[in-house]
Amino acid sequence: MEDFLKDRGVEGAIIEKMKEEGIDEAVVSTMTVDQLNKYIPRYGDCLAAIAFSKKQLTSSGICESETSKGRRMSLRDRLMAKLQGKKGLDEHTRRSVPQEGNRNAKKHTKKIELGWLHSYGSCNILKQVRSPSGGGTRTIDIDVNSTVSELLNTAIALFFPNGKSKKGNENDFNFYIANQTQEKQEGSLTIKQIYESTKLKILRFYLVSSAVVTTSADICGHELLQKGEEGSLKCIPDTDPDRETKGNNLSNAFEELPDICDTETTLYVMESDLQSLHSFTMNATQNDMLTSPNASNETLFDTDFLIDSPVSTIPAQEQPLISTKVDIKIHRTIVQDELIMFFKDPNVINQNLTFSFVNEKGQDADGVSRDAYSEFWTSFLLRNTDGETYRVPVLTNDYSHEEWEAIGRILLKGFKDHRYLPIGLAPAFLIAIVHGEDVVTPQQLKNSFLHYLSSSEKDIIESACNGSSYDEDELISVLDRFQCHRIPNQEEMSSAIIQIAHRVLIQEPKYALDAMKGVCGNALQLFLPDIESVSALYERLNPSVAKVIRLLKATPSTKEENASFGFLQRFIRGRNKEQLKLLLRLLTGSDVVCVDKIDITFVVRYGKGRIPTIHTCGPSLELPSTYINFPDFRSEWESILSDKDSMKMSIA
Repeated sequence: MEDFLKDRGVEGAIIEKMKEEGIDEAVVSTMTVDQLNKYIPRYGDCLAAIAFSKKQLTSSGICESETSKGRRMSLRDRLMAKLQGKKGLDEHTRRSVPQEGNRNAKKHTKKIELGWLHSYGSCNILKQVRSPSGGGTRTIDIDVNSTVSELLNTAIALFFPNGKSKKGNENDFNFYIANQTQEKQEGSLTIKQIYESTKLKILRFYLVSSAVVTTSADICGHELLQKGEEGSLKCIPDTDPDRETKGNNLSNAFEELPDICDTETTLYVMESDLQSLHSFTMNATQNDMLTSPNASNETLFDTDFLIDSPVSTIPAQEQPLISTKVDIKIHRTIVQDELIMFFKDPNVINQNLTFSFVNEKGQDADGVSRDAYSEFWTSFLLRNTDGETYRVPVLTNDYSHEEWEAIGRILLKGFKDHRYLPIGLAPAFLIAIVHGEDVVTPQQLKNSFLHYLSSSEKDIIESACNGSSYDEDELISVLDRFQCHRIPNQEEMSSAIIQIAHRVLIQEPKYALDAMKGVCGNALQLFLPDIESVSALYERLNPSVAKVIRLLKATPSTKEENASFGFLQRFIRGRNKEQLKLLLRLLTGSDVVCVDKIDITFVVRYGKGRIPTIHTCGPSLELPSTYINFPDFRSEWESILSDKDSMKMSIA
């Protein structure tokens, strides 16, 4: 069988796995194609292996050996003897033996599951402590007559061996035992009483710990929180189901992320009533921001990714206090209208925002926020701007001064919090917002305008400016579109184009420009001190094949992992500009390069389960290492990218 599979081109690792699991000719002859496909990827190889096994068994005459018959009879005899209570008793004697009852019910020990929850922050939020931090789920046998107090001592000994754990010494914490619903249990209760009251097959308990004294800023791991039915905060259970779609599946790396937890405000946005957008449910009293002793020297935003500049951080006196935590629930289909309505409040700039999409499971640890801003600007650039590669806002009856100010705040907040900037906006327009229209150079105007045009229009204008041959009728058509009713000579062409560019990029959207500049211009100057910094920023954020490949951080250790990583790099190299943005959005939640790296780990998955798991919060990618060849890889990834549901946050 082994030689036959090798001749068919089946990988040695698959053959070794089948041998380890005892799958030989006799077993293969009884398997279906679907069962065998879990081991042998190709359909034809499965059929051939089954036919070969049956032929081998038939030719050797081992359809059913006497040994196997004897083995089955022996097993039947043992089972009958066990049922009869004593081997050799006849039916009459067996029936006269009294019933022994349920032996499991008489056991003095029970298996229970034991986990560890730690309380964070002034709001006492419980978060699961995972295995790498000394937590995880333990299964132990315990006497049914043991009390909860005795279980507490057992749990402390498990999670604090020798009185220590990664979180500190045993004496630094207060402890109690909670049940599967995270309710505190009385110390006098016994395990038997809890079993009888819950009727569960296996009980789950948690060791709940909280710090005795907290002297520094409290930490809240809000990434692992979800709202209870009555507004209470509950911890997501420590489970690891197979995750097969994109989402914010939080890895162990997020467990220790510090977050400010002062006030949690949940905002529900209903499609039928956008005017109720500012209806808040306050779940905690608003407090001042918790700061560490060195908070005054910290910056709100890491600007090392920009340019080397004397003004690269926000001065301490300019830093706004983040005094509230606001959870914004939005609908993916109307995210533009909802965010504009919410950002009309000037105080939003000073709030700690987290986002979640209605009917999606993603928990925000930056990934959902990046996705929300990307979704907004994608919609805005499509619906409310004009141009091709570079665009400028178009004034409409729907947007007044208040709406354009809200859009300016969205621009500022996305950039400050997540380094996200919509590079679809014309650089000349952005420079005018940040530094004023007076500093926009003619060259910036011309370059922005050429990318504002379509590809064919750009070629005609460039040919006319350079003195190359061009279609005069086409040039007249382009100039007429911008109300230029004469053809300038070559010496005048560049000046005429710059005048047109100024009117199109600056003058026509001037109302929107001034409104946006009033709310975000001065703040953005702290990050972008001159027009060169704006150009450098566009260059850094604009995705390219080389930049995306440099983001990938992987350490393949096997031949298969090296092959899968190579397939991913090759797939990226084959993307055009728009396809590359879509892939980057899938992996990071953002269509611009605003993350430092994408961590890649390798998993073993076969068949229909061979789907990558993407965590946009990291961001990180769990990449299957079982692709046979590049066409298989390309086919599956093209299918993922073409499915609109792939962009939804379907895991938490």
